[in-house]
Amino acid sequence: MDKDLFKAISSAINGKEDCYFVPDERATQLITDLTAKFSFDLTKLFIWAKKDLHNFYEYGDDREKWETIIGDLSNRFDEEIFLCITNEEFYPWKIIKGKKSVIIGLLTELPWFEYFIFDATLQYVVFDTHDNFFVDFIQSWIRI
Repeated sequence: MDKDLFKAISSAINGKEDCYFVPDERATQLITDLTAKFSFDLTKLFIWAKKDLHNFYEYGDDREKWETIIGDLSNRFDEEIFLCITNEEFYPWKIIKGKKSVIIGLLTELPWFEYFIFDATLQYVVFDTHDNFFVDFIQSWIRI
């Protein structure tokens, strides 16, 4: 991760209750489990690209629209979520765990960067992309 971004994020989470970087081993396990559920390809820079069964939510440069959309999309998550910081870098990535309201607040404080969020159920994931739109994926079970 870019050193300046890491510094900015570390500074922003400092003092926030129950908001912290998860250990690298735990981050690896979370990404492995999420990748298995959604068949993401960790050799790709943008693991969300060219996947089926997703929705796009464009916000452009409109910060207010971003806040509205992320608020709506985050309603599908449990109260504790994970923030995976990708920022146009290949895997491995750092992950922050925290209360949903704290993580969303953190994202509003920081300059925009690429990331995705999910919760412990691993049923739903939202990517914030370099092209200023969200992409979400829902794990669905199809019975035949």
